[in-house]
Parts: sequence; C-alpha cells; structure tokens
Amino acid sequence: MGKEISTNERLKAAISRIMQDGKQRENEEIRQLLKEREGLTAGTDYNTDHFSGAIGGLYRSGVLERVNRGCYRLAAETNEKNGEKTQADGKIVQDSGGESGQEDRNDWERLEDVREEIRSSLAKEIAFIGEKIDELPAPVWSRLSPDYLDEVGRLMEVREGLEKLVKKLE
Repeated sequence: MGKEISTNERLKAAISRIMQDGKQRENEEIRQLLKEREGLTAGTDYNTDHFSGAIGGLYRSGVLERVNRGCYRLAAETNEKNGEKTQADGKIVQDSGGESGQEDRNDWERLEDVREEIRSSLAKEIAFIGEKIDELPAPVWSRLSPDYLDEVGRLMEVREGLEKLVKKLE
C-alpha cells in the first residue's frame, strides 16, 4: 500500500493549483474555489486548522505572499508582475531600487505570523483542556463535590472562551 497523503499536504497542493493564475485572493474565495475546483469542502474534507496550517505553510515556504490580512497571492507571479526583486534579506524592492512601503509590509507580515502562532497555540490548548476533561471517567463525575464540579465548569468556560478567541483570529 502507498503512503496516504495528509490533509495538510492535500490542501497545500490544491491551494497551489488554485493560486497558479497569480491573482490575489482572500481566504473565503480560496475556500470557495477549493470546493468548486478541487471538490474539497470545509467541515467535511478539512477543518479551519487544516486550512490555516496549509496557508501558513505555503506562506512560510515562500510559495504565497501575504497581501493583506487573510489575502494572498502567488509570490513568484507577484514579484514578476510588479517589477519587484527579492533581496537576500527577504525584502522586496522595486526595480528602481526604492522600497515602496516595504517596512510597513514586513511589519504587517511579522504581526500576521505572531497572530497565526497565537491562534495555533490556543487551538492546542483548547484540545488539551478538552482531552483532560474527557479523560475523567464517568464514576469520578458522580463522586465530585459541588466545588469540584464548579471547577470543571470553569475549565469548560475557559475552553469556550479560547474557542471564541481563535475564531476572532481567523
């Protein structure tokens, strides 16, 4: 039997094909094209974490370039179409040698990276809290005092609050 391709790898390949035309697209449009062109449906074939991980991986590997929050384009196509060159330090400059707002753009990209790291970390914490709560065997629940049950309830509230934060970061 052959090696099964992960959801992340399948999504990265599909997103790369979609972005080959060099157009900039927002995440929602990419999701729609994944459904229309690739037959991949959010919630069925992949989840939000898969999508974010695939986009983030393509961005970090230099395949995609972030235009704005949640908006990407193919990096190589972008540089050629705008007459830009990438320097050794990763900064993009115009052929004229000027830096047309590049510092702001680099700052925005760093902020986006931080946002993605926070989102990823919170998603892991949500999963961890859920796993620990789910590990409590049924007999334990029946023996817990009201104070302990309140504490478990607070942990569940923390998990729900973290889930809301993650959704805001998407």
